[in-house]
Amino acid sequence: MKALASILAFIIPGSSQALDFVSVQDVLPFCDEVLADHWSGNSGMCLGMMIGVGEIGTLNCGGNDNGFDSIPSLSNNARVSHFARVQTFVNWARDHPEKWDSPASVGMAIAMSEKFPCE
Repeated sequence: MKALASILAFIIPGSSQALDFVSVQDVLPFCDEVLADHWSGNSGMCLGMMIGVGEIGTLNCGGNDNGFDSIPSLSNNARVSHFARVQTFVNWARDHPEKWDSPASVGMAIAMSEKFPCE
């Protein structure tokens, strides 16, 4: 898990602080706001993180075609809406309360790779 967090911190610009301080539990209420269409100043954090993690995971599915080795636990084939990605994360988080202290981006990556594995 630490390796995955390090990879995400390197790949997602500006997110190394987020990995240190934003847990699954921290971001979950903001993701609920996105799904309820009740936006606050923090709702964008959930959506932005989800878009970034989802796009990197989708790119990673084709890693070998793009000249780098894929990392299966960071890969997803989520060619779905951003809101469907957020719902996937919320469902995963609710099913895994033991992971609520994990970095939010790691939880998002795991949720996406489980729901939408590379083909």
